[in-house]
Amino acid sequence: MGTSSSSKGPRASTPLVPPWAANAEPVPPAEPARLRPFRTALGQFVSNGTPQSLNHALSAYATGATGGGTQAGRRMGASVAAGGALWGGLQELRTGGTGQAATGANLSGCLGKPVDQAIESLVEALLPTNPDADKTRESLTAALSECLEGIQVFDVSILNDDFMAALMLTFMTHTIFAQVMSDSGKAFQKAASADVSVRAERALFAEIKSTVDRIMESKIGDSGAAITGEMMRDIQRETIEEVWAEWRSR
Repeated sequence: MGTSSSSKGPRASTPLVPPWAANAEPVPPAEPARLRPFRTALGQFVSNGTPQSLNHALSAYATGATGGGTQAGRRMGASVAAGGALWGGLQELRTGGTGQAATGANLSGCLGKPVDQAIESLVEALLPTNPDADKTRESLTAALSECLEGIQVFDVSILNDDFMAALMLTFMTHTIFAQVMSDSGKAFQKAASADVSVRAERALFAEIKSTVDRIMESKIGDSGAAITGEMMRDIQRETIEEVWAEWRSR
């Protein structure tokens, strides 16, 4: 955490959905100064740390700043696609396949490798070739590292339903957190100290995690083995839309 807080982030004139994520579909025009209310409210939260200020910031983010949940899901489309490919590729590995159909790469070489090497190989196979690659890399690496903590060798026996569900919940949390931080501008510079800034980031991350876990866990349920990579892309988009809807009502 903290890698994006020093960035100025996008300008208000930046499209809600960049060209590489729009897929030739029309994009609503961005409102002038659309990010200002969110960044102001987030800066207030960083300064005072109150739940009310965080709720105000998230409400502003889910409305004017991002144009709503549908546009937010499109904006994070590169990471959503990578998440679907990750799920599909690992599903193939756990049933004796190579992951080639889901990812375009043979992932079977990751099996038997030390976990850190396997994570690096998986991430490289899933990265998009567009300007969102760095954010996607961060989210994939963080999610895999957290869920594989304590495991020495990457093996197919790890890939049970509980692991797969936890991995996707963690990935979705990091994906949304990375996007919020990218859009935060100078809000975290409002902190009185570095420790205050870190506490605010942790509180923001915890809020995102709590909301994502509650919404997404029920979508995966006990049917993980039957969910395809394409279905997981839809689940991620639905989760983003429902998270945004909840934030808008705060």
